[in-house]
Amino acid sequence: MMGRMKTTSPPATLGERLTFAMALRGTTANAIDVALKKNRYTAYIANGRTINPGLEALEQMANHLDVDCAWLAFGKGDLPVARAPVRASAA
Repeated sequence: MMGRMKTTSPPATLGERLTFAMALRGTTANAIDVALKKNRYTAYIANGRTINPGLEALEQMANHLDVDCAWLAFGKGDLPVARAPVRASAA
């Protein structure tokens, strides 16, 4: 059964939400940076460095992570949930 990930408290910062979403989706900062054509950009944000990504970059990260951009940027809305595994259909 798929459901919400259990956390002690919701991720409060952009870096925490980014780290949470990467873990949920099984991806890395490097994979996102490659997709965004950035160098160490996502890792700096995830590690709490002072980088204010623009809306375009946030939208690209959210799309890559399949999460709501408002949640990623501001923590608005529900925590993203794990996706159900894709099953091969019977032929």
